[in-house]
Amino acid sequence: MKTKMTAIFATLMIALMAVGFAYAHWEKIITIEGTVNTGILHVSPSVYAETDDAKEYCTVETDVDGNTVYIDIFNAYPCITVSGWIDFENDGTIPVNLVGIECDGSEGLELVYIGEVGGVYHYEVYDDVLLIANLYLEADFPDGFPQIDPGETAYIYFDLHFKEDLPQDTSYWFTFEFTFWNWNEAP
Repeated sequence: MKTKMTAIFATLMIALMAVGFAYAHWEKIITIEGTVNTGILHVSPSVYAETDDAKEYCTVETDVDGNTVYIDIFNAYPCITVSGWIDFENDGTIPVNLVGIECDGSEGLELVYIGEVGGVYHYEVYDDVLLIANLYLEADFPDGFPQIDPGETAYIYFDLHFKEDLPQDTSYWFTFEFTFWNWNEAP
């Protein structure tokens, strides 16, 4: 009987301890709230172009729409060079990287990427199968190609030199489309 009483007493004590612990359990809930403001990726391009034609027979017009730069050349003739620059102002709040340049031309033109030497990118311009021009692009970025920090401006200089075999009475236009990514995602 004594062991039975001891067992009941021990069981009651354990039960009371469990109830006392559950009853004495205090609680405090802490809620943390926050706000995340994301950065802005925005680059504003502009373009300047001129010819080396001292008599100004050959003229050039430029335009920018979004991230696309348009260059129209009028009265081009053999051995004329159109040159200039495209500048990119990072007016956003995060650094950006230039990850792609797409060059295109009027119908029938094909721009073939030849390669890069010393930061100068070389393209050959073909009218069907006839080589009519060489295009050179050179990047000048303040913190090294291809990154532009907020508030900084980077430049791409271009030279488009038309060859001797340039056909007569033909119109050509060129577009350059630039793709920028946030700097930490660029390949």
